[in-house]
Amino acid sequence: MLPDYEYWKKPRLLGNIVFHEKSKLWMPILAAAFFYWIFPFFLAICNKTLTSRKLGELLIDNSIFLFNDKLTYTKFVESQKIFDGIAYLNDISHHLFTLCLMVGLLFCVLAIKKVNYVISTLIKNKIFAGNEVSFYKKTNELNSLQQRLYLLLPSVLFTTPTLYFFLHITFLDGNNIWWGNIEYGYSGIYFSIIVSLMVFFGVYYTLHLLIVSFLCGKIMETEVSLRPFHEDGCNGLESLGLFILYLWGFAISLAAAIFVTLKFGYMGVEKQMYIWILSLMAVFCIPIIAIYPLYKSIVSAYTYRRNRLAKLEKRISTSIEKLDNNINKMTNKEFIEESDIYEKLMVLHKSIHEMNLWPFDVKVLISAIFVYILQALLIAKEVVSNINQL
Repeated sequence: MLPDYEYWKKPRLLGNIVFHEKSKLWMPILAAAFFYWIFPFFLAICNKTLTSRKLGELLIDNSIFLFNDKLTYTKFVESQKIFDGIAYLNDISHHLFTLCLMVGLLFCVLAIKKVNYVISTLIKNKIFAGNEVSFYKKTNELNSLQQRLYLLLPSVLFTTPTLYFFLHITFLDGNNIWWGNIEYGYSGIYFSIIVSLMVFFGVYYTLHLLIVSFLCGKIMETEVSLRPFHEDGCNGLESLGLFILYLWGFAISLAAAIFVTLKFGYMGVEKQMYIWILSLMAVFCIPIIAIYPLYKSIVSAYTYRRNRLAKLEKRISTSIEKLDNNINKMTNKEFIEESDIYEKLMVLHKSIHEMNLWPFDVKVLISAIFVYILQALLIAKEVVSNINQL
């Protein structure tokens, strides 16, 4: 069993819930899905804004019924308050954004819950053997940083305009084409609050992921003692590699959410210049979360390989000189023994030279980078398209 030690402390907000031993991975995802997607669905049923009459009539004309009884379905359609607009069921942006949110939350929770496991595994594999003082110094410094209250400031700064925007469109006169308009009830007010909370905690935990990423990178700056013959094929860094892949998954999910917002729009938010600027900043900055610890782990592996090869080179050179200078003086037995030593040294040299510098299968990383670059290009295309429409 790995030691149950908190090398990385819990975040102040909801940390005890996320890190609780009885907290399962699916619980925060289910909670977010309920409050962000399912509960507004029931509000739309109560407010008669679940679907638009135009869409319902189109389905009836094509003999497509959500209920078996056509008469019941016809009465249901006629009871809906929105004729042609964004009812809840045809709010495509909301549904796609929810999907991106759930996937991003999955990777975020996976990464956060695995931090202490990752560090414990590295310690178990004796990666920091002989340099524990430097290791603990780095973890304590970053633990102190992530516990500070000023980390709430960016969350507040992003949440305030979000709350203003959604409350604005909720109470906007003539905006009765949207299911959240105040004309239909309090769905829009609830949605404004829940979106703002999503932004608040999203920014808050993204900052913590950034600190964790920095932590994993900083501890790899310690003089490490890698294990090139470890069974994981990653020099004992497999757990770190998996953590980095979680960060890539989070970055890809966030980029997908940005693309959905810009491509499908939401009540004009895609037309706001500050949204374009934030989107481009996010697309170019978020990958740093995954790139930094990966870069540091590769540098550590490269440094370890270089140091070990330097030591081997001295021993190999000595063996070659011995063979060179004493070849005529050696007996056949001595020559065979020294040649055997040289061959074994060269086999060892080759195995260390060919050691995997990556903490995971590099093909997975290439796929993740390709997907992210494609998303970045699509987002840039949408921004340029919106600018041209001004």
